[in-house]
Amino acid sequence: MKVNIVVSTLMGVSVILNAAIALVGPFFPPEAEKKGVDLKTVGYIFSAYPSAFVIVSLVMPTVLHFINQRAVFIISAVIYAASVAGFGSIIFMDKNLMVYLGLSFRILQGSSNAALYTTTYSIFSTQYEGGDFMKINSVFKGTIGGGLLIGLLVGTVLYIIGGYFLPFLVYSVIMLLCIPFVARIIPAKPMEQESNTKNERNIDGDIELGESNHSSGIQTLGMKSETGSKFKIVNNSRINPFKLVW
Repeated sequence: MKVNIVVSTLMGVSVILNAAIALVGPFFPPEAEKKGVDLKTVGYIFSAYPSAFVIVSLVMPTVLHFINQRAVFIISAVIYAASVAGFGSIIFMDKNLMVYLGLSFRILQGSSNAALYTTTYSIFSTQYEGGDFMKINSVFKGTIGGGLLIGLLVGTVLYIIGGYFLPFLVYSVIMLLCIPFVARIIPAKPMEQESNTKNERNIDGDIELGESNHSSGIQTLGMKSETGSKFKIVNNSRINPFKLVW
């Protein structure tokens, strides 16, 4: 199994994403309590992220049929970075605004993260197959745990230095700085679509060549060897599990 630059970059992005996720658990509840937000409301704010993640994950495979996957990744990364910084800024708001903005930013985080993960898995499925796909998926899962660990360690240091807002701001800026680099690396569309496009162009070229030969009085309908060999066309296209048709 060979890990190329596309896969390694996506794994690095996963570390940053999960590092930012790790900040909410230990740092937000005490700040909300200072504003007078009860634990029940804090629970609603926490639950907004997974709820949005599940809903968007269900529709994203279909969305990727119609939208460039690079564009989806970039837009989602920008939304995620902005919502992380926004969630860090809610400590400067009053109680009611903190709750409403907290819910909104968590929904944006869950939605954008779902789009990022779906796009990442779609890219993986076109880069690897069979056992290699399972191996790379296992390594990718490890980046989630690594990101959560790094997020807590670095986030704690940043929290001690600059308070609640600084860790969110730092991870948001890191994410934004990574976007131009990632945009140049990840493919605009799945490899199999690019392959299909090339095949269609080759077929069109063959048809044009056949028409040209026919017009010049040369008719090429087939090929038959003296030994009577038979040619067999094999379609080896792989099924992408992330392409759903509703």
